[in-house]
Amino acid sequence: LSGKIGNLGDLIFVRILIIISHRLMIPNQAEKYALLSRVILTVIVIFFVAGVLVSNYIVDQEKQLTNKIYPNVYIDNLSVGRKTKDETFKLLENKYSPVLQSQISVIYKEQPIATFSAQHLGLRLGIKETVDRAYLIGRSSKPSTRTYQKVLTLFNWRSFTFPITFAYNKKNVEEFINQTEENYNVPAKNALFEFENERVVSFR
Repeated sequence: LSGKIGNLGDLIFVRILIIISHRLMIPNQAEKYALLSRVILTVIVIFFVAGVLVSNYIVDQEKQLTNKIYPNVYIDNLSVGRKTKDETFKLLENKYSPVLQSQISVIYKEQPIATFSAQHLGLRLGIKETVDRAYLIGRSSKPSTRTYQKVLTLFNWRSFTFPITFAYNKKNVEEFINQTEENYNVPAKNALFEFENERVVSFR
């Protein structure tokens, strides 16, 4: 008898475990909504905290970048991020000053026929204009563009590169071309061969 009672007790215990497991695996409708609400609330809290942290980071960086160019900004592959406009101008001026002291030779038939200095050509590098353009990254008058550029540069998602522009006095070049045209612009001579039907029919 005791053996039967023990077997019955085991069966009842197993049945209770099955019922409990079943209830845990398949909660009722109210429990489902409660669980879903907790998940949604957790996600909202995570996004809120992340948004606060990102906002605080951007505000802190804005303070540090007052009167400075935003990071990940380049001028002719030279990083100018976190530098002031004056620092950037001096850096570029030192780098490109040899260009303004250079000379340009005009070659005709492998022989130099003229030499021009950068000053004579009126060569001018647009360093200031380029620095001004680089400084405007993250400072656009449009709020959406301004925020977009700040996020891209501060989180290293994109870089902005600006080439150095230059200009020269075209008048001096045109005068040289006009003066030398008579000496070096040789008119074409009559052809020595006469072709007909893709064959040479006469030779002079």
